[in-house]
Amino acid sequence: MTPELMCPAGNREAFFAAADNGADAVYLGLNMFNARRPARNFRFEDISEIISYAHSRSVKVYITLNTDLKSSELEDAARILQFLISVKADAVIIKDLALVYMLNNFYPPFEFHFSTQTGIANSAAMAVAEKLGASRVVLARELNSDELKAVIKPYFPRAEVFVQGSMCFSFSGRCLMSSWFGGKSANRGSCQAPCRFKFAPEDSDDFTAFFSMKDLNLSKRLEELNNAGVSAFKIEGRLKSAQWVGEVTRFYRSMINNAGPGGADPSKFTGREQGEGFYAELNDMITSKNSIGVSTGIKTKSPDRKNGLNTYDITVWAGGLVKIGIETDFGNADYQAKIKKLVNPKRGILLSQLEYKLRGLSFGNLFLGSFKLDNDILISKSQLKNIVSDLGSIIAPLTRKETKFLKSVKTPHKLEYELKNRMSDPKNSIEVSFQNANVLKINASDIEQIRPDIRDSGIKKVIVREITPAHLEQIKDLSNKVRVEISLFPILFENDLQDCRIIISALEH
Repeated sequence: MTPELMCPAGNREAFFAAADNGADAVYLGLNMFNARRPARNFRFEDISEIISYAHSRSVKVYITLNTDLKSSELEDAARILQFLISVKADAVIIKDLALVYMLNNFYPPFEFHFSTQTGIANSAAMAVAEKLGASRVVLARELNSDELKAVIKPYFPRAEVFVQGSMCFSFSGRCLMSSWFGGKSANRGSCQAPCRFKFAPEDSDDFTAFFSMKDLNLSKRLEELNNAGVSAFKIEGRLKSAQWVGEVTRFYRSMINNAGPGGADPSKFTGREQGEGFYAELNDMITSKNSIGVSTGIKTKSPDRKNGLNTYDITVWAGGLVKIGIETDFGNADYQAKIKKLVNPKRGILLSQLEYKLRGLSFGNLFLGSFKLDNDILISKSQLKNIVSDLGSIIAPLTRKETKFLKSVKTPHKLEYELKNRMSDPKNSIEVSFQNANVLKINASDIEQIRPDIRDSGIKKVIVREITPAHLEQIKDLSNKVRVEISLFPILFENDLQDCRIIISALEH
């Protein structure tokens, strides 16, 4: 059976580029709970039309709900599931296990796939995915060819594998680097890609992109992946242009059909170097090139206001006042502010810099579309900052139409009752006391150093990590003196499973 070609859509243009150029399925996100919030994404009112068009061309549509969810967000997530069933979405791609509970108990037989952010990298995890009812698993991109073959068979969930697109320096996108740099979490869909930044050692001007990975390109491995049992070839790129999506879709469609070259070779249609990633083992995976411009021949449907792109347009008039007209799909608004006297022109900033400031911001998941300015003048940096803040407070509320629609979606009564009457379990409460820090975390290789004096140390619990079967006797002896907990490495590949089974079995007895 020929694997499904699954292509990304970060906006309407990209959706049509994929659907019209050979995709078997398109995956896309709403304005909530999807791991590519910086993409333009899709409004609720867009989805029915998108799915109807796709199904008329025998193309499937999968919706991403693949971020970590807060307890306060579960009601909205349940409403989204109900909505997706009503518009006949083909499947939902998830990460959070709360959605598994909802899907299995209230929304069967709605199909769901485990996102790559679930980090499924071994056969034991695949078996659990089968037990939980997933119909497909997007495998971790960190698997080599042998590991991939061991995971695919004989489990029921079909295996989906990334064959093209950006690579994350962290494991399957589960990264905290963006949070550390600016408080925007990759696990909540707002990754700022700091791994693409250049860094330099202290007291040095030698800046290098140490963490910037080459793009994945497995176009020469498609037959091999097909023979291994892969059911879907996935292209990463919901932040890519429609032209890129169209070209790369055509290229892979042609490769799958053995029809000869078609579309642009991905290695020539990107500014980043290409490689085969972990599939071909660790080998020269860091890129050394920056982006370059590429022209294409792909034609896409032109964007306009009726197409529902999640943008706002602003027109600025500057004189004694700054007057701004704001236009969005959700409504229009006006803003004005008196120009503050600029005491020192050298400390001023051109009003045209407002466009630059707005380009990197999302207001209620609306992004700047067009920017028109009739007269560029100097204003204070503080006033420019205030204008940006004021615009956010005006534009973001205009998206409340989406929120109002979602609140109107009715979920099953029992599920609604459960979510509205969540009771906190005192057994699961978290208490932290730094005055009585009595937990020690160590590597297994350090057990001998602490074991003789552990009883007199005041330590109540020892957490041991990096344990191997060779440490079992030391662990058992230590557990006779103090409470011991084993911390297994959070990512286990196929070759790690046997040691893990030995350790668990030995400690059970």
